[in-house]
Amino acid sequence: TTTETGDTTTEDDDDDDVDVDDDPPILSRQNNRAIISRSRAGGVVRKCIDALADRNLLHREPIHVSGAGYKTLSLITGTDGETLWFFPKQGTSLWDVAAADAILRSIGGCLSDKNGNDIDYSKSRQNAENVEGIIACNDTWLHRECVRLFQEEQWDDDDDE
Repeated sequence: TTTETGDTTTEDDDDDDVDVDDDPPILSRQNNRAIISRSRAGGVVRKCIDALADRNLLHREPIHVSGAGYKTLSLITGTDGETLWFFPKQGTSLWDVAAADAILRSIGGCLSDKNGNDIDYSKSRQNAENVEGIIACNDTWLHRECVRLFQEEQWDDDDDE
């Protein structure tokens, strides 16, 4: 519509409203990439990536990244589609993931153990090993799907085929 001063205005059309909490279309996720250490790319990690790729939720080829800090930075920037850090085994410590957890949450992501539980940062330094592994993701919906799939499939953590 045009006002008396010649300005153009638009009317709100409720049919065009988008709920920001809606998940993006599944097809938009197929270019998301997992970030993993090359030395830990087999077994349950590979099975999870393949299962998510089979569902068009993740690209089949992960990006190999060393170190928790670099993985965190990659998840935050997402320069090459980095979206998921899946490592459901021992091998990280509280100090490896505490900052990642805080930063990911601040940008709408999530970090948990392999069962979807928050990490307990009140442990002593002697008990600081994340024995339940981690799942970190800058997409909370994909994080939930990864946890759900891991629980449904019941992959053996020690499976290194």
